[in-house]
Amino acid sequence: MRCSSMRNSYRGEFCEHFKIPDDHLEGVVVWTSPNSSTPAVLIEQGSGVNNTDYILYITSTHISACNNHDTIAYAKYCQLNRYSNNRPIAGIINYCPLVLSQDYITDDKLKIVSLHEMIHAIGFSSSLFDKYEHCYFTGSGPHMECTHRNDVIRLDGGRRVVASPRLLEVARVHFNCSDASFSLPLEDHELGSAQSHWESTCMYGSIMAPFIPSDSIPAVDEMTLALLEDSGWYKVNYSNADEYTWGQGAGCGFFINSQFCTEVYVSPPDFYRLK
Repeated sequence: MRCSSMRNSYRGEFCEHFKIPDDHLEGVVVWTSPNSSTPAVLIEQGSGVNNTDYILYITSTHISACNNHDTIAYAKYCQLNRYSNNRPIAGIINYCPLVLSQDYITDDKLKIVSLHEMIHAIGFSSSLFDKYEHCYFTGSGPHMECTHRNDVIRLDGGRRVVASPRLLEVARVHFNCSDASFSLPLEDHELGSAQSHWESTCMYGSIMAPFIPSDSIPAVDEMTLALLEDSGWYKVNYSNADEYTWGQGAGCGFFINSQFCTEVYVSPPDFYRLK
């Protein structure tokens, strides 16, 4: 498709509120007449960012996601790889400036929040689950084939749960539950964190739980890493996972009529909430 002009209102490409530098983008050309042999260049071709798998933009601006004053930061992906496998290649983390000034936001907590939000931006998000792919190498060469994955999320009694294969393999070992219907539930509170985190009481202390106790360090657990591997975009080194003991070996009963894996709401200062 050839364009003959650019809208007067065009102000560039944005990732949320952040204007992406033109140097990171393809150029813009127009054909001023049907018989033009060469286009007119309106925006020069950007040089891009060499040897880079992912660009993460960092901002600190009061946006609508910051209106809940216990939200520390917000993240999302901005761009997918349109040439292969739908992998996110750019994203943004925005830190809410009013919350950053609070006494309970220490450097250690900010590191935890940053890791949590980065994991959202690279794949652990309700806006990306339906883009996961099953990728595999074909033959002896480097070529990889990918097909759309439709086994990531399913409904269980009205609740969205994760049932992707590598995640189930790892979680069944951790919780000691081989039940065929076993799955891990996602958070379903309507507080801005729904569907993009583990259910906090089933995965208490995970880096991807929406509520993290202020006096503990969350774990980069094997279940979270397994879900990222199920995206088809990453290969995981599980030896780098943190020790995670919540529910370990507890059996299937941990998820059925359990005093632990039930709905609980908590908030600062004893807990702080992540988006």
